[in-house]
Amino acid sequence: MNTNQVITYLKNADSLLRIADGEVHRPSEDAVTWCTCQCTRKSVMELLRSFLSDKNYSGISENSLESLLQKCKKIDSEFNNIDIACFSCKTLDNDCVGGYCLEMEKVNECFEKAIEIREFVFTKLKVNIKDLE
Repeated sequence: MNTNQVITYLKNADSLLRIADGEVHRPSEDAVTWCTCQCTRKSVMELLRSFLSDKNYSGISENSLESLLQKCKKIDSEFNNIDIACFSCKTLDNDCVGGYCLEMEKVNECFEKAIEIREFVFTKLKVNIKDLE
Protein backbone atom coordinates (compact mmCIF):
# COMPACT_ATOMS: atom_id res chain seq x y z
CA MET A 1 0.00 0.00 0.00
CA ASN A 2 1.19 3.48 -0.89
CA THR A 3 -0.13 5.35 2.15
CA ASN A 4 0.79 8.77 0.76
CA GLN A 5 -1.13 8.12 -2.46
CA VAL A 6 -4.17 6.80 -0.56
CA ILE A 7 -4.22 9.89 1.65
CA THR A 8 -3.80 12.15 -1.40
CA TYR A 9 -6.81 10.55 -3.10
CA LEU A 10 -8.85 10.85 0.10
CA LYS A 11 -7.90 14.50 0.58
CA ASN A 12 -8.77 15.25 -3.05
CA ALA A 13 -12.13 13.53 -2.62
CA ASP A 14 -12.84 15.45 0.58
CA SER A 15 -11.89 18.77 -1.02
CA LEU A 16 -14.16 18.12 -3.99
CA LEU A 17 -17.05 17.18 -1.71
CA ARG A 18 -16.57 20.37 0.29
CA ILE A 19 -16.85 22.40 -2.91
CA ALA A 20 -20.00 20.50 -3.90
CA ASP A 21 -21.40 20.93 -0.40
CA GLY A 22 -20.98 24.68 -0.69
CA GLU A 23 -23.02 24.68 -3.89
CA VAL A 24 -25.70 22.32 -2.54
CA HIS A 25 -26.38 24.65 0.37
CA ARG A 26 -26.70 27.81 -1.72
CA PRO A 27 -30.11 29.11 -2.72
CA SER A 28 -31.16 27.14 -5.81
CA GLU A 29 -31.08 30.23 -8.02
CA ASP A 30 -27.43 30.82 -7.05
CA ALA A 31 -26.19 27.23 -7.11
CA VAL A 32 -23.97 26.12 -9.98
CA THR A 33 -25.22 22.63 -10.82
CA TRP A 34 -22.31 21.94 -13.19
CA CYS A 35 -19.82 22.52 -10.36
CA THR A 36 -21.78 20.34 -7.94
CA CYS A 37 -22.20 17.57 -10.48
CA GLN A 38 -18.57 17.50 -11.58
CA CYS A 39 -17.11 17.79 -8.09
CA THR A 40 -19.37 15.05 -6.78
CA ARG A 41 -18.53 12.65 -9.61
CA LYS A 42 -14.80 13.33 -9.38
CA SER A 43 -14.93 12.91 -5.61
CA VAL A 44 -16.38 9.42 -5.97
CA MET A 45 -13.69 8.56 -8.49
CA GLU A 46 -10.99 9.69 -6.05
CA LEU A 47 -12.60 7.61 -3.29
CA LEU A 48 -12.56 4.50 -5.46
CA ARG A 49 -8.96 5.23 -6.47
CA SER A 50 -8.01 5.47 -2.81
CA PHE A 51 -9.42 2.01 -2.17
CA LEU A 52 -7.69 0.54 -5.22
CA SER A 53 -4.42 2.24 -4.33
CA ASP A 54 -4.67 0.81 -0.82
CA LYS A 55 -4.94 -2.64 -2.42
CA ASN A 56 -1.92 -1.93 -4.67
CA TYR A 57 -4.05 -1.98 -7.80
CA SER A 58 -2.20 -0.28 -10.65
CA GLY A 59 -3.46 1.62 -13.65
CA ILE A 60 -6.21 3.61 -11.94
CA SER A 61 -5.46 7.18 -12.95
CA GLU A 62 -7.35 7.37 -16.25
CA ASN A 63 -10.39 5.21 -15.64
CA SER A 64 -14.08 6.07 -15.71
CA LEU A 65 -16.28 5.94 -12.64
CA GLU A 66 -17.87 2.75 -13.91
CA SER A 67 -14.56 0.98 -14.56
CA LEU A 68 -13.14 2.03 -11.19
CA LEU A 69 -16.19 0.58 -9.46
CA GLN A 70 -15.84 -2.66 -11.44
CA LYS A 71 -12.23 -2.97 -10.29
CA CYS A 72 -13.30 -2.41 -6.67
CA LYS A 73 -15.98 -5.10 -7.05
CA LYS A 74 -13.33 -7.60 -8.18
CA ILE A 75 -11.38 -6.98 -4.97
CA ASP A 76 -14.28 -6.71 -2.53
CA SER A 77 -17.77 -8.02 -3.26
CA GLU A 78 -19.34 -5.50 -0.87
CA PHE A 79 -18.82 -2.90 -3.60
CA ASN A 80 -21.61 -4.74 -5.47
CA ASN A 81 -23.98 -2.92 -3.10
CA ILE A 82 -22.95 0.48 -4.45
CA ASP A 83 -25.38 1.84 -7.01
CA ILE A 84 -23.96 4.65 -9.14
CA ALA A 85 -26.93 4.92 -11.51
CA CYS A 86 -27.61 8.48 -10.37
CA PHE A 87 -24.25 9.51 -11.87
CA SER A 88 -25.26 8.35 -15.33
CA CYS A 89 -26.69 11.57 -16.71
CA LYS A 90 -27.89 11.19 -20.23
CA THR A 91 -27.55 14.18 -22.51
CA LEU A 92 -30.98 13.38 -23.98
CA ASP A 93 -32.78 13.79 -20.64
CA ASN A 94 -34.77 16.99 -20.30
CA ASP A 95 -33.03 17.90 -17.05
CA CYS A 96 -29.50 17.08 -18.23
CA VAL A 97 -27.27 18.70 -20.79
CA GLY A 98 -23.71 18.00 -21.86
CA GLY A 99 -23.22 15.22 -19.31
CA TYR A 100 -24.37 17.07 -16.19
CA CYS A 101 -27.72 17.74 -14.56
CA LEU A 102 -29.48 21.06 -14.44
CA GLU A 103 -31.91 20.34 -11.62
CA MET A 104 -30.72 20.73 -8.01
CA GLU A 105 -32.91 17.81 -6.92
CA LYS A 106 -30.96 15.46 -9.21
CA VAL A 107 -27.61 16.98 -8.22
CA ASN A 108 -28.54 16.59 -4.53
CA GLU A 109 -29.22 12.90 -5.13
CA CYS A 110 -25.71 12.45 -6.51
CA PHE A 111 -24.21 14.48 -3.67
CA GLU A 112 -25.95 12.32 -1.06
CA LYS A 113 -24.76 9.17 -2.84
CA ALA A 114 -21.19 10.52 -2.80
CA ILE A 115 -21.43 11.07 0.97
CA GLU A 116 -22.66 7.48 1.35
CA ILE A 117 -19.77 6.16 -0.78
CA ARG A 118 -17.29 8.25 1.22
CA GLU A 119 -18.51 6.70 4.46
CA PHE A 120 -18.32 3.21 2.91
CA VAL A 121 -14.76 3.68 1.61
CA PHE A 122 -13.56 5.32 4.82
CA THR A 123 -14.92 2.31 6.75
CA LYS A 124 -13.18 -0.09 4.35
CA LEU A 125 -9.90 1.77 4.74
CA LYS A 126 -10.38 2.25 8.50
CA VAL A 127 -9.89 5.99 8.09
CA ASN A 128 -11.54 8.77 10.04
CA ILE A 129 -12.21 12.03 8.25
CA LYS A 130 -10.30 13.81 11.03
CA ASP A 131 -7.21 11.86 9.91
CA LEU A 132 -7.15 14.02 6.77
CA GLU A 133 -6.76 17.31 8.60
